[in-house]
Amino acid sequence: MGFATHRDCFGKRVAVGELAKRIMIRQPSDVVFNVKNLIGKHFNDSCVQEMRKRLPFSIIEGPEGESCVEIHGIKLSPVEITTAIFTKLKDMVLMHQFHHKFKVVICVPSFFNEQQREDIMSAGRRAGLEILQLIDEPIAAALSSTTIKEGVVVVFGMGAGSYSVAVLHVSGMNIEVFL
Repeated sequence: MGFATHRDCFGKRVAVGELAKRIMIRQPSDVVFNVKNLIGKHFNDSCVQEMRKRLPFSIIEGPEGESCVEIHGIKLSPVEITTAIFTKLKDMVLMHQFHHKFKVVICVPSFFNEQQREDIMSAGRRAGLEILQLIDEPIAAALSSTTIKEGVVVVFGMGAGSYSVAVLHVSGMNIEVFL
């Protein structure tokens, strides 16, 4: 899911999803993607430096040595960008008239370190999500059925360059997919 400049809950200009994809056609340097590769990483990390060489958007050093993105003079942390994306996903779920307060399980790549996982948790909380658990992608299906026994659960997936959302109704061993 792409991220570009527009207005969000932080008072900054952001666009998420399809709108960001359309902006990318005209102004690729204004659209951030694959932000999960920056989350929890220091600016001087070799993979961040490699990303700076090949990505069209500006990756800069944050106040504590962390990686940040700058678009039109606006500095955004990967946590802020991920928060905006989670908020967009939450709004998509709410448009389908699901609960205003719902529980989520967030799937992350199994290679994420503790700092990256903490940053994802922070972004989820900032987006107003009640996070039950972070789970590794390979075991997401097995754990999601045991995390909640009854009710609605929302599973956010952070795939390779994309984010996805699934809304499930769990009743014992039965899982029904709504979205």
